[in-house]
Amino acid sequence: MGADPGHSSAVQAVVHWFGQCDLVASGSRSDVEARLLPFAFEAGLLGVVHIVDDVARARELSFLWWVSAGAPRFLIAHGDPDHIVAPSDGQALHSALVRAGVASRFDLLGGAGNEEAEFDRPASLAMTAAWLRATLSRPAASLRS
Repeated sequence: MGADPGHSSAVQAVVHWFGQCDLVASGSRSDVEARLLPFAFEAGLLGVVHIVDDVARARELSFLWWVSAGAPRFLIAHGDPDHIVAPSDGQALHSALVRAGVASRFDLLGGAGNEEAEFDRPASLAMTAAWLRATLSRPAASLRS
């Protein structure tokens, strides 16, 4: 409960655009991948040189490792040519949420890379706003099936 005892302060919905879900998986690059994406932002987030230097902390900061039946509802969107955060990261989170019985929606935006303008287009923003209105207007229990 928050400051108002009549209203919960629990997170009710998450909009997760092009975000990482598993820092261990995304930070474990092959030699070729490391040449294509030379900056190791996952390791930098943890303050280490390589993600394997602190796997426990990387898991602690990864959505995928926190999935449970009590998770809020998720709208997950990735661009299909995203070379920074693979769309499979979002698909893995979506699958884990669905297996846990959590309402989740996964959208793949054609032609959208990581943080590109396609996410800010009117159609994408309208879809997100509609999802939030629909999701937040119904109790969580009605969306679990």
